[in-house]
Amino acid sequence: QGGEARQERGERERLQTEVLDGADVICSTLSFAGSGVFARMARPLDALVVDEAAQAVEPSCLIPMSLGMKQVFLVGDPSQLPATVISDAAREHGYDTSLF
Repeated sequence: QGGEARQERGERERLQTEVLDGADVICSTLSFAGSGVFARMARPLDALVVDEAAQAVEPSCLIPMSLGMKQVFLVGDPSQLPATVISDAAREHGYDTSLF
């Protein structure tokens, strides 16, 4: 039974990669960009657009940037909500900083 599940997961990952390889535009959350699916693509992505970038913390933005995009566009309003961090410890260590 474990072999079947592993085989199904492998087939699902292969299909995901095939769909992404054929796409002109891909929408994703910042955290899903680190799932490994994008790293398995046959071609690198040309550009990354981070929406609400003023609310995203630096480490979250670095996840998709590590995939080697040629261009990165940060879209957001730094006068609105700040980077969202719930943990006091993370805030004390400076993880509440956005790329804005």
